Amino acid sequence: MGMKVRLLTVVVMAAVLAPASASAATLEAQANGNPFTGGLSFTPAELEVAVGDSVRWTNTDSFVPHTVTEDHELFNLSGTYGIPGSMGFGPGETVEWRFAAGSFSYFCVVHPSMVGKVDAPVGLKVIKKKGKKRKVAATWAKEALPEGQVFDVERSVDGGAFKSLLDETRELDGKFKAKKGTEVSFQARVHLEGDEEASSGYSPAATIKVK
Repeated sequence: MGMKVRLLTVVVMAAVLAPASASAATLEAQANGNPFTGGLSFTPAELEVAVGDSVRWTNTDSFVPHTVTEDHELFNLSGTYGIPGSMGFGPGETVEWRFAAGSFSYFCVVHPSMVGKVDAPVGLKVIKKKGKKRKVAATWAKEALPEGQVFDVERSVDGGAFKSLLDETRELDGKFKAKKGTEVSFQARVHLEGDEEASSGYSPAATIKVK
């Protein structure tokens, strides 16, 4: 895939995930097939989730392992099934990840032709104050990132170019002044601290009208 994959493997069990809020959802996906009978795929291959939602992948094959590994190992959901050098989560097993804002491309280390993507836009809400004063509350995560990872957050006003709002922050949200009658958009991404090359894509733009 034209990238270096570090061999640090994280075994993810449900117990190590932070509890999701009451409004958070868990979307189901499948890791399918094997090199002998075909059908190698993640289905659905692309998902859009809200910040704080989780995706749970189930291995539907009968005998081979799979992994769910972000292209820069921002997450690497693996397991202990298989043989050395070809390990992952086994038949019928599941792995799960709770998403912050970003566009996360991933693949299976055991079968690199298996690829998928999860998009998570920034959550937005307008806070009204007296007169014409307004703020936009933006949420790009519901829980802290793993150690060594940070957010970049950008904003656009009335369809203009996106401009940096926060760089290498570990804050999860913020409230930002906005003029009544404007249209404000936000996008965010995750990357390794000090290494912008090891980054998710920016999330799809989330836009709100400030009324």
